Amino acid sequence: GNGRCEWSDRGMWYDGDWQEGVQHGIGECGSRRGKPQFFQYVHGERKDSLSNTEVKPAPGESIPTVVLDRKYWTQIDQKVSEAQLENGEVEIELRDWGFAVGNPRIWFSGKQGALMVTRVLENGPLQEYHLGQTNAAADPDLAIKVVPNSFIWKVEGIQDDTDAMLRLMFEEKRTKLSFVVRKPPFARCEGIKKNLHLRTPFFTEPKQLADYGWRPWLEETAQKQEQQQREREQEARMREEAERSMLSDQGGSY
Repeated sequence: GNGRCEWSDRGMWYDGDWQEGVQHGIGECGSRRGKPQFFQYVHGERKDSLSNTEVKPAPGESIPTVVLDRKYWTQIDQKVSEAQLENGEVEIELRDWGFAVGNPRIWFSGKQGALMVTRVLENGPLQEYHLGQTNAAADPDLAIKVVPNSFIWKVEGIQDDTDAMLRLMFEEKRTKLSFVVRKPPFARCEGIKKNLHLRTPFFTEPKQLADYGWRPWLEETAQKQEQQQREREQEARMREEAERSMLSDQGGSY
């Protein structure tokens, strides 16, 4: 399936394909320091860099605006959501709007000025929006849908301030909400997946260099083994020289 994992202590994340609890397929991998890229993984091992990517939308990039209407829905006390934010819970349920987001004070999205969708709640305005989009689209696959790991970059014109975005969503008297949302990495790399079979592998045959590139710890092991081999060869040469020297001395004594 698809999923996201963040290593907050290392400032790193992976967002993409998973299988049996490890990265397997294509996904976005990045850190606070470096530029994120799409990589191919096989059973948890990083194999090949496929493309550069950006966390924030590029200037001029076309991303949809979603408009939700909750005037026909029973309103829920939003103080619960506010408490989740202040108490440092990992997820904040925006039940009046039908979805949940990751706490921006914990997740990487908050450092980028965005809210990350974590779940779409059943029988809510967002699910109803999805149904309307699917019915109206000529091709259901092209319908606008907000899926988990999507990033919300703007709420009612507010951007780069996740606390202000959430406070606006918490407003009890608000009946409509518009926000700008971008697809998650696994949905943005569909073209790469489609054309992956056209790529010429950098390493046509398995080689040590390829293994080192995929699994850097093997390079350290190989270097130690090479150093040990050089030391053994040097010791052998020293023994040979010592034996020749002894034979030479013995020959001179006759």
